[in-house]
Amino acid sequence: MIGAPFWASLLLLWAACVLIPAAAPWERLGGGARWARSARGAALLLAFSYFLEAGAGAASLAAPWLIFTLALGARGAAAALRPARGLAERTADLSCALLAIGGAWVFAARLGFQPLGFDPMIVLLTGVHFHYAGFALSWCAASALRALAAHGSRIRLARAACAGVLCAVPAVAGGITSTQLGGPAAVELSAALLMAVAGGAAAFAQAEAALLPGAPPAARALALLSSGALVAGMILAAGYGLRFAAPETAPPLEFMVFAHGSLNAFGFATCGILSAARRERAPV
Repeated sequence: MIGAPFWASLLLLWAACVLIPAAAPWERLGGGARWARSARGAALLLAFSYFLEAGAGAASLAAPWLIFTLALGARGAAAALRPARGLAERTADLSCALLAIGGAWVFAARLGFQPLGFDPMIVLLTGVHFHYAGFALSWCAASALRALAAHGSRIRLARAACAGVLCAVPAVAGGITSTQLGGPAAVELSAALLMAVAGGAAAFAQAEAALLPGAPPAARALALLSSGALVAGMILAAGYGLRFAAPETAPPLEFMVFAHGSLNAFGFATCGILSAARRERAPV
């Protein structure tokens, strides 16, 4: 039987090797072929690192991914500080900064480092969280807001989704850290519920963008599939967060890795990023 650590590693590599190159976030930050080559090369070395046990050897192969995500994150953070940047552009910029946090946690996982005494599985899952909830969700929410604004549609929900995701992603990490340090369960529970609400708002904004007149049929179908998977994933996330209030009904962590992780990776993120790429390449 496939174990949860193996599946979590597979989800991570899917993001690094497939989704981030497909999104090509560096294109919006003034990058080109050099960034694309760096992304592919760093992702390939990260994949090879999983042939080794966690330690110095694995970390040396994961280091290029750390460097790539940090460089991209610094570029995104700098772009987000430009005064003329709108919320959609800032959200896309900051998705790269959140990806850099994911890169740092992945490097820690490959090194075998356990910050604050976290279990190795939690270290890995934190890295995965920032690749999907941090980068992919922010990226797709920003794309939906851009599409709705370009067509003069209502953007209040999409704006709320962008702001909510940017707050919720670090809040979840902070809530888990608070629990690890003995803090009140309400902190992590509140963060999980905020994440579920923000993700749900992003799903509906993405569906609104998919139904715009003139949207490419393939992009529309992919976006609707993505939105459905995201809603299902957020319901699971809220249920897992409620384990403090109703532990007998909360799904176990292993189930969350397989079910929640797979919905986010292969349903939401894959379909959402491919949809955004098709929509933004289409003539207006």
